[in-house]
Amino acid sequence: MSSNLTVSARNKYIMKNIYHHRLDIPVKFVPVFPENATIISNYDIRLINKELVDWLQSLNVVAVAAEIFHQIPDSDQTSTPIHVDAGGFDDRVKLNFVYTDYADPSCNMMNWYVCKDPSKLKPFTTSIGSGATLVNEEDCELVYSAQLGMPSLINAGILHGVSTVTSERYCFSLTLTESKQFLKWDRAVVIFKDYISLM
Repeated sequence: MSSNLTVSARNKYIMKNIYHHRLDIPVKFVPVFPENATIISNYDIRLINKELVDWLQSLNVVAVAAEIFHQIPDSDQTSTPIHVDAGGFDDRVKLNFVYTDYADPSCNMMNWYVCKDPSKLKPFTTSIGSGATLVNEEDCELVYSAQLGMPSLINAGILHGVSTVTSERYCFSLTLTESKQFLKWDRAVVIFKDYISLM
């Protein structure tokens, strides 16, 4: 940045955005794609490449769990419902790596919402046994949308979902902790501040 004002404006934007940040990190994630993946499945954290594990540990961050979201056009796996991840409305962070047709924005758009009527929220257990809270789109107001980067830091403790895709999409979603506590949004922004990309 060329001036303190520019740095200040960047920092204000980073702190104000509570939904999503693209990251530019110095290591690669090496995915292992499963065969016949359903819309949601567990991903063995032992498959996460050592380079990424070591880099996260250098930040005092550990990936303690991971899931794969697999979307397929024109199928019952074409979109993910509006939901809050296990833990509820707690600003819990996920680190997402998405593999899809980046030339098609519809394949990589995540949306965040507020519920207009909390009585419409429904507890749900996924096919892999994880808890979630669901709500129908008509009971929500869209508050933010973003095309995810490679990777992206996302706030999974706010209602969110992925639009209907027109190309196959895999999302590897890592649950992060610091000092054995789930990493929350404000703290994650501090930890990853130097890697947040505004592009």
